[in-house]
Amino acid sequence: MDLITFLSNSGVRDVGAVAILTGFVVLVFTGGVIPARTHRRELAREVARADEWKAAHEVSEKARAKAMEQNSTLLASVRIADQFYRDFVPAAEHSTPGGHDVAV
Repeated sequence: MDLITFLSNSGVRDVGAVAILTGFVVLVFTGGVIPARTHRRELAREVARADEWKAAHEVSEKARAKAMEQNSTLLASVRIADQFYRDFVPAAEHSTPGGHDVAV
C-alpha cells in the first residue's frame, strides 16, 4: 500500500483531521498559537508602555541637567567667595592644645 492510498482511506482521513484539530486547540490553550487580535492588543500595550518610559526618561534628563546647572552655579559662587576671603581677610590663627599657634 502506498502513501496516497493510505491517506485517501476515509477512516485515516477522519482520524488525521481530528488529530490536527486537537493539536491546534491544544496549542491555542497552551499559548503556542495566539490569535492575531490578541497579538495586536498586547503589542500596542507594550508600545504604549515604552512610550511612557521614554517620556519619563526625558523629564528625568531635563531635571538632571537643571540640577547640574545649579550645582555649577553654586560651585562658581563658592569659588568666588573663597577667593574673596583669601584676598581680603587675613588668615586666622588657631592655638592648639600644645600651646603652638598655627596659621590656617
